[in-house]
Amino acid sequence: MNLQHLTYFNKIAECGVLSKAAEELFITPSALSRAITSLEEEVGVTLFDKKGRNIVLNRYGKVFYEYVKKAIVEIDAGLNSIQSMANISTGSVRVSSIFSVGTNFIPDLLTEFYKTTCNQNVKIELSQRPTTQILRDITNNDLDIGFCGEFDIAKQYNEVSREAIYEEKMMLVVPENHRLSGRKEVSFDDIKDEVFIGYNNATGIVNTIYDAVARSGHKNFRFNTLVESNEDNNTTNLVKKGLGIAFVVDNPSIYNGGVCVLKLSDLHFFRTIYMVWKKDAYLSPAVKKFKQMVIVYKDQILDKNNF
Repeated sequence: MNLQHLTYFNKIAECGVLSKAAEELFITPSALSRAITSLEEEVGVTLFDKKGRNIVLNRYGKVFYEYVKKAIVEIDAGLNSIQSMANISTGSVRVSSIFSVGTNFIPDLLTEFYKTTCNQNVKIELSQRPTTQILRDITNNDLDIGFCGEFDIAKQYNEVSREAIYEEKMMLVVPENHRLSGRKEVSFDDIKDEVFIGYNNATGIVNTIYDAVARSGHKNFRFNTLVESNEDNNTTNLVKKGLGIAFVVDNPSIYNGGVCVLKLSDLHFFRTIYMVWKKDAYLSPAVKKFKQMVIVYKDQILDKNNF
């Protein structure tokens, strides 16, 4: 059904005079009359009766008018809502990040965003998810912007665009009473036979770990993993309980006691953090502003936070 014809019908019902309705709609009376005739043919009944020079709703038209009036109000509300969402001044941006980024990077990023835009009316809808969930939600248009770890963009996520934002240094954490706890640095040979707290396949850090191991000359090696986690703080707490050792992102929380933090001498361990968005997808002005701010200001943000 033609929305324009419904709008015309609504206007005539309000005015009661076809010529006046045509004037307010900026069309000719004959064009308006043809539109109403077409609408009546579509619904299968006459909607107006003539009353002198005027036309009035008949009993069918009165019933139909109540529904059309509500429909137009709802459509107008919907248009206002999506236009507000897309407005750089009042829009919203759906952002998700992996856990370490949400803890260590996002707070400063959002502070910089609001300072740069000088606008507190843009709503940021923030969540934390594993890398694979972020990529899946980006692909399904359930997110606008994501911050995640390593992934195979060519094989699995060719609908996703990405921009490298910064690198997270990886460290080894061991329980305080572990045989390596007195060391400052360890090699692959020192740890290859240890029991590990690992990460599940929903996390990009799995790729980071085994890519580094492969570069060190151990392409098909797999660590002896007792428990798999998807979040660094949980992993560190499991190490504190003596369940194994683990690779974690270098962040202030791992220096709070209960574990010893060791450098890795021969694994060259850094995790790249990417900003991701759906390739060729529509980005609202608010989302574009957020994305551009991250790219333009990333060096200043990272320098400020000593990443």
